[in-house]
Amino acid sequence: MMGDMDLRRKQIIAAELSGCIAATGRITVGVRSDGAVLAAKHCHVFGHHADRTPDLIPFDLVDVSGYRDVVSISARDQTPYGISRDGVLRTPVVNYAQWRDVVQFATGNNAIALRSDGTVVAEGPKVRKPGSFPKTDDICVDDWKDIVAVAAGPGHVVGLKADGTVVACGDNRNQKCDVNGKRFSGIVAIAAGHDFTLGLKSDGTVVGAGYVRGIEDWRDIVAIAGAADAYGVKADGTVVATHSWSNNEQVSTWRDIVAVSAGFYNHVAGLRRDGTVVETVEYDDGEETVGGWKLFDDWEAEYERRVSAQWHARMDVRQGIEARRRRESEAAKRVLAEKLKALKEQRAALVEELAALERVKGLRGLLNGKQKDALKASIREMDGEIAKLKAEA
Repeated sequence: MMGDMDLRRKQIIAAELSGCIAATGRITVGVRSDGAVLAAKHCHVFGHHADRTPDLIPFDLVDVSGYRDVVSISARDQTPYGISRDGVLRTPVVNYAQWRDVVQFATGNNAIALRSDGTVVAEGPKVRKPGSFPKTDDICVDDWKDIVAVAAGPGHVVGLKADGTVVACGDNRNQKCDVNGKRFSGIVAIAAGHDFTLGLKSDGTVVGAGYVRGIEDWRDIVAIAGAADAYGVKADGTVVATHSWSNNEQVSTWRDIVAVSAGFYNHVAGLRRDGTVVETVEYDDGEETVGGWKLFDDWEAEYERRVSAQWHARMDVRQGIEARRRRESEAAKRVLAEKLKALKEQRAALVEELAALERVKGLRGLLNGKQKDALKASIREMDGEIAKLKAEA
């Protein structure tokens, strides 16, 4: 087994490069180093003709010629979603095209986008609208903060927090949203499948919530993906998978893989370390390698290129989170300072009022005793509040 530092570095590189490919069951999409987007049709086998040739379901190929300066890609059905360097979501879907400052995007039946400040925005049939009556399977992410990665299944969404914990909401059949507790801690990457949620730990092990079997013995994992099955990329470039579908046997033969993406019909695409792409095929004459694709020359060099181009500064959402925390802290300090100033002014007024009463002599002064005691009690109470505010500041 390799050292933890080597494993963690590979996890970091894999997380960065996972946005280079996406598989949906209908198409495979990829983004090259120059920001251009590529798309290839994936043919699902519906059955076989009398001559035993496969009966393929035809899918129209989406036009991606207008996508430019893209740094991360995702897709659903036949629709690609590309995040440009300036944080704009490039998509033919008008609503999503209005989203800004996006660093990651994921979609199942609902779409979820991560912003650079660690907040998220979601849209879709299960996203709860403001003022609507809440349902148990609603998608409601308004209070999510400090998020560094997002994932989406058909009916639920998942968020990874900066502290390594996980949040999830939506359809909780099979308890796939039950990601609280010690098991889901120390997480560095997440994935959402049809009936499960995956969490990758920094030590290379994988935990799951919901209906997922066969991940307990996975070791040295650097990247994960989920659809009907769960997939894990090992540090040596091989791929492990749970086995609900027969074509998962193909991924076990893949080598030099750095990241995978999984979609419907158990269509899986794998990104090789040399920038080429492979995908699962369902018929004998199918070609695993996506023809002519070369997204980059070397995975580590591509990672370093992205770092030098400062795309990592956008992808490292922790920077945005820290900036927001600083803003919130400064705002809180201003509020505390204003409260402290107001209390001191009130205290000064009470002290002045007490001093005036103390100057009164004779019978009238004696009659002011209760009023003076009340003023002294108020001053002591204010002293306690002032001390508390100073401690908070």
